Amino acid sequence: MRTRDMRIAAEVASSDPDEPSFTLRVFRSRGRRVVQIGGELDIATRNRARRACLDGRGKDVVVDMTDITFMDCCGYGGLVAARQILQADGGSLTLNHQTGQPAEFLVMLSILEPNS
Repeated sequence: MRTRDMRIAAEVASSDPDEPSFTLRVFRSRGRRVVQIGGELDIATRNRARRACLDGRGKDVVVDMTDITFMDCCGYGGLVAARQILQADGGSLTLNHQTGQPAEFLVMLSILEPNS
């Protein structure tokens, strides 16, 4: 993938042997940083997810939640912290493709409308 300044955009993928149910993939798409999270987003993984949202260039971040199988209040708190830091710098954090338990959790928090 090429960036605006024609340098090759780095794609970062990581998984942790201590957290085999958690994966991160970071890449750029349409001028935005995309953080694709897989597995469980909880107290054990929230800081890695938050750092992935904040590290690197770009103020606008999209979190792809397609592969998140579980999210608790700690995982949500990590995303909120990243959003607040990005917004303070004029950026944004958008959640995409919420499904399953994470979507139900966001509905419970009144962040996502039911059936959306």
